[in-house]
Amino acid sequence: MKVRVLYPHPALLLSNKERYVVISDLHIGFEEEYRKRGIFIDDNYIYEMLNELKEIADEVSPNAFILLGDIKNSIARISNSEWRLVPFFMERLRSMSNVIIVPGNHDSNIKNLIPSDLEITSAHGLIIDDTLLMHGHALPLNLDVKRIIIGHTHPKFVKEGSVLNGNRVWIFAKMADKEIIFLPAFNKYISSHTKYEDSIIPLLDKVKIKESLVVTLEGSIIDSLLF
Repeated sequence: MKVRVLYPHPALLLSNKERYVVISDLHIGFEEEYRKRGIFIDDNYIYEMLNELKEIADEVSPNAFILLGDIKNSIARISNSEWRLVPFFMERLRSMSNVIIVPGNHDSNIKNLIPSDLEITSAHGLIIDDTLLMHGHALPLNLDVKRIIIGHTHPKFVKEGSVLNGNRVWIFAKMADKEIIFLPAFNKYISSHTKYEDSIIPLLDKVKIKESLVVTLEGSIIDSLLF
């Protein structure tokens, strides 16, 4: 499996006999939480994400988009915003290419919001050739792979005083016999996890990371990270 980061987009291209664009963490409906706190955020971010995905689709002509979880934002319910926006988003994404969903911890009842013919895999992941794709909140399907691609953490660079503080980043980590790629959230407006622990990512209780690099969306290496 060949893997290419689609700089400056927070998206990966996987290619073998077919081509897959991999993204994670849309969190559609997140704005409803802010509105409850008196902060108004409109729905334009939906069109921003769709326009970026259309640009990617036009560039690489994928056979499918693979969404690594957290399509919606609320965990135990479906909010008013999600009832309205998730079907709208998914229909337009499907018009660009096929769609495969690897569900995340926020995707309860997601089947009620998407076209019935879309593929939904196990939360434990999807294996294509030598690569495991998963959201990250559940234990992996198995670890007999060369590469693991994971969402869930929404990695951002945190360094007070830096012009890059708060920017989305990639994390490329290595173990003895495989690599892990942590995807930035596709939705640029959501916050990040500040700690990478097995309570957040059960996978990290099963593997030992030796080294990692932090890379900007534009492709510059800016830091290393200890787990």
